[in-house]
Amino acid sequence: MTLAVGLILVSVALPVLVGAIQNYRLNSMVQQTANFVELARYTAIRRNTIVSMLQTVQSGNTVFYIDLNGNGSLDAGEPMLMLPSDMQVANGQSMTPDKASTGIANLQDFAGTIAFDYRGTVNYSAGGQTWPYFLAIGYTNQTQYGCRAVTVIPMGQTKLWKAPAGGPWSWM
Repeated sequence: MTLAVGLILVSVALPVLVGAIQNYRLNSMVQQTANFVELARYTAIRRNTIVSMLQTVQSGNTVFYIDLNGNGSLDAGEPMLMLPSDMQVANGQSMTPDKASTGIANLQDFAGTIAFDYRGTVNYSAGGQTWPYFLAIGYTNQTQYGCRAVTVIPMGQTKLWKAPAGGPWSWM
């Protein structure tokens, strides 16, 4: 009888525990991504030059890296952040909530690169739009945990967002 009660309690508690762990992993990854964006910004200020954070794919995983030498490719010794294999950049995905629900006007999707100048502001290409960037991260196959996002405004500041599956964005 005690064993049966214990098994019932475990069967109820296990999904809650798994959900908490998956939410923690997603929150942690978006926080690490925001910190990485800030590292690129501070590196540009410290070096008094333009520094870019770029995205590439290595062994099937999305990798963000800071291009210290400006050659546009990931080299040994450059800082990098790898998304876990079960996470993806979720911009434009069908289950990602509309970025307009953040309340920030004219958000543009992260298109693989963000550059910062010596002042720590976003360095847009000549004639480019000076709109904030939006970078969403979510699970590839577990949409029930929603998405998380980082926004980067033209002055270089970041903000973290969370959204339940199909719900609107709210601050973290």
